[in-house]
Amino acid sequence: MKRLTFVVAGVVLGSMLTGCADTESSSTASSDTRLTGALTSFETCDEAVAELRERATAHTPMVTADTTMEATAADAPGIAKSSDTYSTTNVQEAGVDEPDLVKTDGKRIVTVVDGTVKVTDAATREPIGEVPLETGTFGLSQLLLHDGRALVMAGLGEWGPDAGGTRILLVDVVNLTVLNDFEIEGYYVDARAVDGLARLVVRSMPRFETFAEPAEDSQDRADRIAKAPVDDWLPDYRLDGDSGQIECGSLARPREYSGTSLLTLLTFDMAAGLDSGSPITIAADGDTVYGTADALYVANDRREFSTWNIGGSTDTEIYRFNLATESTPVFHGSGVVPGYLLNKYSLSEWNGHLRVATTTWADGQPPGTAEAEPPVSSSSVYVLAVDEDGLTEVGRIEGLGLGERIYSVRYVGDTGYVVTFREVDPLYVLDLSDPTNPAMTGELKITGYSSYLHPLAPGRLLGLGQEASDSGVALGTQVSLFDVTDPAVPDRLDQYHVPGAYSTAESDPYGFLYWEAESIVAIPLGGTALVLTVTDSTVSHRATVTQSAGEVERSLVIDDTLWTVSYSGLQANSMSDFASQAWIPFD
Repeated sequence: MKRLTFVVAGVVLGSMLTGCADTESSSTASSDTRLTGALTSFETCDEAVAELRERATAHTPMVTADTTMEATAADAPGIAKSSDTYSTTNVQEAGVDEPDLVKTDGKRIVTVVDGTVKVTDAATREPIGEVPLETGTFGLSQLLLHDGRALVMAGLGEWGPDAGGTRILLVDVVNLTVLNDFEIEGYYVDARAVDGLARLVVRSMPRFETFAEPAEDSQDRADRIAKAPVDDWLPDYRLDGDSGQIECGSLARPREYSGTSLLTLLTFDMAAGLDSGSPITIAADGDTVYGTADALYVANDRREFSTWNIGGSTDTEIYRFNLATESTPVFHGSGVVPGYLLNKYSLSEWNGHLRVATTTWADGQPPGTAEAEPPVSSSSVYVLAVDEDGLTEVGRIEGLGLGERIYSVRYVGDTGYVVTFREVDPLYVLDLSDPTNPAMTGELKITGYSSYLHPLAPGRLLGLGQEASDSGVALGTQVSLFDVTDPAVPDRLDQYHVPGAYSTAESDPYGFLYWEAESIVAIPLGGTALVLTVTDSTVSHRATVTQSAGEVERSLVIDDTLWTVSYSGLQANSMSDFASQAWIPFD
C-alpha cells in the first residue's frame, strides 16, 4: 500500500480528467473551468502548489505517521415508499437511490459478495449467473441497480506498486459482463443516484513521494513538503486500462482552511457507460453525504483536527452541490454550524431550507476522546436558507438534551424528531414550519433510546434501538411505536423488547424493512430475521426466519415471498406462513 502522510491540503479542485503530466507545474492553469460559491480560483499551477505547500507545512502534525487510510463504511439510510410488488432499499429520500449489498428490480436479485456479482431469478428461484470481479477488491462492496445495469463500488488493495483506491465497475446483469472499469486513488465514501444518474464521493490524501522514508524532525518534514510537486495532491485514475490524473487547471481554495483530505465528486450515467466522471474535488474531511433529487451535500466533521491538537474546532462545514440544472454538479456554496453531526439523517432539505441537527460539547471534544469526566453537552437544530450566498442560518433551536447526545434524527415534512440519551430517552418533537422561528413543541421521556426512526402512517413513528435501565445500561433491542398526532404530547403506544439482543439495523438501517402491504417490519437479529406485525396501536411478533446457513443481513419482498440475504446465500420464505421455500447458496 502507498504510505500516506497525513496533511492538510487547503484546496478545492474541479476539473476534467486528463493524461498524466510529467512536469511539476505549468505557468498557466490549463482549464478555464472555475467553481462558483465561496471559493477563490488559482490563476496558475505555480500559485496552487505554492499555497498547497504552505498550508501542508503549517498544518501537518509534528510526527510523521507511516500509515494507510482505511475504507469506512458508508453511513446508514432511510425511507422510501415501497412499490406494489417488490420492496426497495430503505433510503432516506424517496426517489433518491442509495447503494447497498443487494438490489432487486422485481425480476432479479443482484448481490455483490466476495468480489463477485451474483444474479438470481426471483421467479424461478434459481441462479442466473455471476460476474467475477478482478482480484484486488476487498472489504464491503456496494451496488446500485438501474435498467439491467449494476454500478459496483469496491475498495482496492493495490494499484501499481503501492497504492490503495476505489474501483467502480459497470456490470450488465442481463448478459453478465463488465462494461467499464474505473479506478481512482482514494476511498469510497458514499453515493446517490436518481434515474440511473449516479453521484459518487471518494476521499483521498496527498501522497508525498518525498516521505518514502520517515522524516527526521519537523524541519526535515517542512523541507520535503517544500519540494513536493502539485501532482502529489492530485488523485490518479484509470479508465478501462488508460491512466490519467486530475489536472490542476481548476484548482481553487475555500475561504478558510477546511480539511485534511480531498473529497472527489464523480458523476456517472449508468445508461451511457463510464467516462471521466466529470470530477469536482474539495479539500475536506467529510464522511457524511446527504442527497435529494436536486442537491448533494457533503459534511466536514472536524473532530480529527482536535485529535491532532492543531486548532480543533467544534464546527461542521457543509458543502452543497446543485444538481438541478445540469448533468455535471455545480458547487453552490457552503455553510457552517456548531457541533457534530450524528449521521446523514441529521440533514434534511425542505422548501429551500436545510435543517441540521448537531451535538456540541463544552470543551469541543465528544466523550471518549479525553480522560476527563464527560463534558457538558447539548444538542441543537439549525435552519439554513439555501440562497445566492450559499447556506445562511435563519433560525435555530438550542438546549435539547443537556448532558446527553443525539442518538437519532428524522425529519417528516416540516416536523422534526430528535432522540437524545444518557440515562433516559427524550423524544423531542420540533415544529419547523416557520424557518425563522423553529420551536420544540413536545417531549416524551422514556427509558432506553431509539437509534433509528421510521415514519409510518400520519401520526405514527417507529423507533428501533435499545431498552435501558434507569441508570442508562442497555438491556436489549426494542421496537417502539409512537403516537405523534399531537406534537405537544407525543406518546409511546407499544413496545417490543428482546432482552440482551442487538440488531445491526440499529446502526445500519439498510437492514430495516417496512412492508406496508402486510404491515410488517423485518430486522436482522442474532443471525435471524425478526418479523413483527405493526398495527395502528400495537407491535407484536409475527415470525422468526432462520436461514439454512449464514446470518441474515437484509430482507426484501417480491410478490408473496420474503427473501433474506446473508453472505452465505439467499433464502425464500412464504409471506403467508413464513415457511422456507428455497435456498440459493453463494458457493
